[in-house]
Amino acid sequence: IGYYGIILSVVLSITLSGLYFLVTVQAHIPGLGWGIHREMLRKPFFVAVPLSVSLYILDMYFHILGYTPLVALSLVFLAIYGGILLRGKYFDDFDLRVFNSLFPFGGKGM
Repeated sequence: IGYYGIILSVVLSITLSGLYFLVTVQAHIPGLGWGIHREMLRKPFFVAVPLSVSLYILDMYFHILGYTPLVALSLVFLAIYGGILLRGKYFDDFDLRVFNSLFPFGGKGM
């Protein structure tokens, strides 16, 4: 399938794994309403959509071809997306402690 097959397979695998996670959480935590997912996913969705549209427009004008530019743009997307969620107070104290434990520099600035 090639270049576009990689993009499609990544989107499909992320979507299916996210849905599987939601269904599994819903099945194993009694009393958890489906409305909580809407609240949790609203901010990431509204951050990801404009960034994704920006990448699409960038591709329309500059015709990004090849794996290296795709990886570079993915890393830029991840950095901007994570930075906006981090600075937008999306993560709670527990999440920040977990992030700090994962980074070798101690998560300075989080």
